[in-house]
Amino acid sequence: MIDLGTVDKLVAAIEDLAREWQHTPGLILTEDDLKCHLMAKFAGIGNLGVPVESADVGVRATAVHAEVPWFDEKDQLRLRPDITITDPSALSIRRPMQQGVPLPRKGFHSTGPSVIVELKLYRGRDGIRPRALGVIRRDVEKIERLVERARHQSPGTFLYGIVVVFGKYSGTCSEVNHFAAQTRDKVKVIVRSAELNRRTGLGV
Repeated sequence: MIDLGTVDKLVAAIEDLAREWQHTPGLILTEDDLKCHLMAKFAGIGNLGVPVESADVGVRATAVHAEVPWFDEKDQLRLRPDITITDPSALSIRRPMQQGVPLPRKGFHSTGPSVIVELKLYRGRDGIRPRALGVIRRDVEKIERLVERARHQSPGTFLYGIVVVFGKYSGTCSEVNHFAAQTRDKVKVIVRSAELNRRTGLGV
């Protein structure tokens, strides 16, 4: 079952990785590193990494996936979150999961409850500055578009988003902190840093 309880566990895993990064700043060098470490942690939560029966009889699937394209408002596969956690029992690799919808070119279709995770990694010595705000806001808006479409297509289906922003060096501007602190219905923004000192490169 993917619900707000799942979101809490995912957030705890993100916080755990942030603490590990502070202890080992060389742990995450690229955004792909960030994605790989988070996917490994997510797969270790409960049964998210355990293969279970999918919507196709005799075919098993797992919950944690990368770069899964989602339909936008024009039914085009143009929205591609970094990580998607979705219910395998509502996922098919053989047939569409909604009547009147052809099997997408991507070769699978899912209509179950999901959590979408977008990632941003900032490595500049000046920390996370105001110019990052526009990029972070666009990720939030992308998730809000997905949520709105899901509510229209499948009312009652749980869909939530997390935007994860990691900075290598200490110092996050007040604009980004304020934006992250805002309460939103279906999106959470988490901003964390390895807390390297921008002058010495050592931890602060």
